[in-house]
Amino acid sequence: MQWEEILPHDIAARWHAWITSLFLLADIDVPRWMGTSNDHDIQIHVFCDASERAYGAALYVRSTTREGVIARPACIKNRLAPVKKITLPRLELLAALVGVRLLQYFCRETGSNIRDATLWTDATVALSWIRSNPSRWKAFVFNRVTEIQTCTTPIQWKHCP
Repeated sequence: MQWEEILPHDIAARWHAWITSLFLLADIDVPRWMGTSNDHDIQIHVFCDASERAYGAALYVRSTTREGVIARPACIKNRLAPVKKITLPRLELLAALVGVRLLQYFCRETGSNIRDATLWTDATVALSWIRSNPSRWKAFVFNRVTEIQTCTTPIQWKHCP
């Protein structure tokens, strides 16, 4: 279409319907409190995952209050997979590293203890690398596992089927 052309009726009707529904955005409520006051039991959970196109991690804060359990996302970090193809287990290891760095950032900013967090991955190969001695592996895996083990302990890592 040209800039000055009138929209076809079906597109114009959809546009007007969308415009008139914008007032509903005022009803969206995003709670900012994560349930982290001193009188609550706090848990930090980091979920790490990868695909052939991207990898990343999501950090959740879970707190138990008198009213029940509250679990809220606190922060998320993702990256596109490198243009140079690498194996999915290595991408999963990169996701784990992003998760650890995200956890470090969160703990530094909130004063939380990094050792109290639980990290989750569905990658059994990456999990076996993290739980073993890094000197067994070549440079790529060695460097990333070493950084992961410097900040977290292998028992903090769980398998999420």
